[in-house]
Amino acid sequence: MAAAYEQTYRSVVTVSVNNAGGQVQTGTGFIVDSSQGLVVTSSSLFTNSFDVVAANLRRCDAIGAGILSASANSDIAIVQLDNIINGVYTSSGLEITVPSAVVFSDSDAIVYGEECYTIATLAHEEDVLPGLMNEGIITKPFNTHTSAFYFYDSQRQRETAFFDGSFEYLIQTGVPVNGGNAGAPLFNA
Repeated sequence: MAAAYEQTYRSVVTVSVNNAGGQVQTGTGFIVDSSQGLVVTSSSLFTNSFDVVAANLRRCDAIGAGILSASANSDIAIVQLDNIINGVYTSSGLEITVPSAVVFSDSDAIVYGEECYTIATLAHEEDVLPGLMNEGIITKPFNTHTSAFYFYDSQRQRETAFFDGSFEYLIQTGVPVNGGNAGAPLFNA
């Protein structure tokens, strides 16, 4: 498992949302397009009115971000990191290369009892600890559910389908869940 963690942890970020009422929601996200700074996280982090979205890469302080789209039905939000040009974050003379995007697996190949893990942020009151690994097994590989999901692509000025527009399977696991895990990716071992 240590080797699997080493291959994937850089692509996982902490997502913080400061809501208009002053409440901070902390969760996890994962990079899906490093060249544009696109991060997928949980839409449950967002309320109807929020002020500031930020993501923390492993090697720098919070990077501002904007929400491109969110779907309560699928609990997915797509966030775009600010100041990303060709996969490099640039601000005040600082340049940091955005880590590689996660690699998606073939969900049809998942089997009962397969080992899996998440890398997530533990968030409890004032304490935030990023990069926690929790492991478990696949307890049910194919829960059928369909939910269309699109996001508005501001560069192309149109709606774009994400994950080919629908989810056909949800995966049930025995991985422990902590506060701050919302939006965390599930990796197969």
